[in-house]
Amino acid sequence: MRYIWHLDDTDHWHTISANTIQQIDGWELRSFYTGQDLFNSLEKCINNDQQYPLIILMDFYLSGERGDQITSAIRKQTSSSPHITIIGFSSVRSCSERICQSGGDSILIKADTGSGLNKYLFDYVSEYPLR
Repeated sequence: MRYIWHLDDTDHWHTISANTIQQIDGWELRSFYTGQDLFNSLEKCINNDQQYPLIILMDFYLSGERGDQITSAIRKQTSSSPHITIIGFSSVRSCSERICQSGGDSILIKADTGSGLNKYLFDYVSEYPLR
């Protein structure tokens, strides 16, 4: 099983991501609403208590937190760990770009492209290389 983590403070986007990832064999999505919850899970990965995600979908505006700052902190915390692909996944492109400037790897359009799915996310994950 390959893991994707999604950090966002909005139920709607977690639902869209979950619906999308359920369509792709071999992947599982974990949803996080706060940076602290995500860091707690990362700590378990570092301690070998659970498997690292291959991808983190990172929103920018979170309740009292920002995705660019969290991205930078993730890079510091996991500098000697397996590389995690961090995707700027904000409704505002310039915010996704700031996530990339803080250590993110790529940008995906956060959208409901029909039937409660995100076509861009589906295409990216479907084509994600095995590591």
